[in-house]
Amino acid sequence: MLPRINSPIRIVSPRKLIPIIFILSGLVSSCSAASPSTPAVADVFTPTPQVFENTSPPTSANDTAELSSSYSDRLGLCFSYPQGYIQLPSNDAVQIVAPNLPGTDTKGLFWIEISDAYDRTAEVIADQDMTFAAGVDVGRWTLMLGGEQAVVLDGMPGQDFQRRVYVVHEQTLYVLAFMPTRSENKAVNDQMEVLYNAVTSSWTWSPCSVVDVSTSAPPALESTPASTSVNDTVELDSSASERLGLCFSYPQGYTQLPYNDAVQVAAPDLPDTDTKGRFWIEISDAYDRTAEKIADEDMAYAVNQQGVPLENLDRWTATLGGEAAVALDGMPGQDLTRRVYIVHQQTLYILTFSPTRSENKAAGYQMETLYAAVMNSWAWSPCSARE
Repeated sequence: MLPRINSPIRIVSPRKLIPIIFILSGLVSSCSAASPSTPAVADVFTPTPQVFENTSPPTSANDTAELSSSYSDRLGLCFSYPQGYIQLPSNDAVQIVAPNLPGTDTKGLFWIEISDAYDRTAEVIADQDMTFAAGVDVGRWTLMLGGEQAVVLDGMPGQDFQRRVYVVHEQTLYVLAFMPTRSENKAVNDQMEVLYNAVTSSWTWSPCSVVDVSTSAPPALESTPASTSVNDTVELDSSASERLGLCFSYPQGYTQLPYNDAVQVAAPDLPDTDTKGRFWIEISDAYDRTAEKIADEDMAYAVNQQGVPLENLDRWTATLGGEAAVALDGMPGQDLTRRVYIVHQQTLYILTFSPTRSENKAAGYQMETLYAAVMNSWAWSPCSARE
């Protein structure tokens, strides 16, 4: 683990454009000078990145460094970021930059914008920011951030396309910006996805417990209360790992269901409902198709044959075991599902998480916790010990 590096988060006014270390800066989505009845919505400005010493980019979020505890306590939040990434020395901002990549100045970046929410919800603020992205195909979905619902907009315009996460906590707006998204440079896109997974899966509000997205020392699988983070996990049993050629971890207290030819994991029961977080894997021959092609086909079937409006489906790319995957959110089923498509050695793996977009917030939170744990820990055989 890297040593903790002191650097505060900047609370900025959106009426100002201030380059920060010539890497990135943003305008917050509300203005302290604006009336609560007419809050301003910010543009996004990201200056040219500064050059850093070249190091090898990590391919997972398992090895992480933490935000300095002194500033975590002052700002009321905690998160981890991948080891090998750099927290930039700055007096007025928190910014994380990925290592340099050969042949390009582009690299994964993350920063935070904080402002008054002016009695608006994250949904309303995201709606307002989307009006500035007219003509851009922006993906939208929800996730749980520190136990609270957040809104994600993917493909927001800037120097490069950004993924922006909006959450309101105690009447304060936090916008987490990740860049670049949808990059044609796979290595850069992988850096951003690793950074996004590490930050969002480890995010907590003060008082902060130990922030760690690792999956070490799996405890015995037994019935325990539902986990609220991916910190405490158990691993897929070794027999299934060896048979299927893959490894992953899932939250402690969730149950791996006995099944002969598939893997299924279920969250603990919730009171007064049969709905709960679930995850399962489907494995088949890819027939020389890519994950992108298969996702295209499933998306077309959902729209043309099952009557799902195209605008109700969200699509983004993810990294799974160091390889590019495609995620479709809002796919039809008994409940709406999130499906992740990846082709590995000509074999198609579809990871399905349910329910997504559920009105039952507890079930939706179970699903997001399960999704973060599986995605962050996924590896292909031979499986090394995960720390």
